[in-house]
Amino acid sequence: MKTPEQRGKFGAWLVEQRDRLSRERGHKLLAEDLRRELAEWGYPLGEAHYRALEGGSKRPGRETREALARFFGQEPPSEGPQVSQDLGPLVAAIREQTATMNELIGLLRASALAGVAEGQRRFEVEEAVHASGGRPDEPRELQSPETQR
Repeated sequence: MKTPEQRGKFGAWLVEQRDRLSRERGHKLLAEDLRRELAEWGYPLGEAHYRALEGGSKRPGRETREALARFFGQEPPSEGPQVSQDLGPLVAAIREQTATMNELIGLLRASALAGVAEGQRRFEVEEAVHASGGRPDEPRELQSPETQR
């Protein structure tokens, strides 16, 4: 027989609910009996599925959680992630990475702005050369006499 820890929160809760009904009725209620009652109530579960829920090897879906909560008149516990380690070092590492990423983003922005400024400067030079009738990549002395004016 599995311990409540081995069953997980939901599986342990489901067994507790079956045991509670057994005490209220004055006789041992087997998993199969409860499964049959659930089917008569309108929520049939396969035998293997129900046993997996009680055993903790299967987590219930939203619909199953809601149906069992209505059937038993109690909300099942939230499984949530099992956290067994101190999260301090992890949180510190995430903060450090975030700071590094923010710094890199700042450098990229500065580089992009510098590139825009360089592009603007080149555009202005080309416009000035074009306005003067020359070509930007051709030295002034090689330009044709009619474009040197």
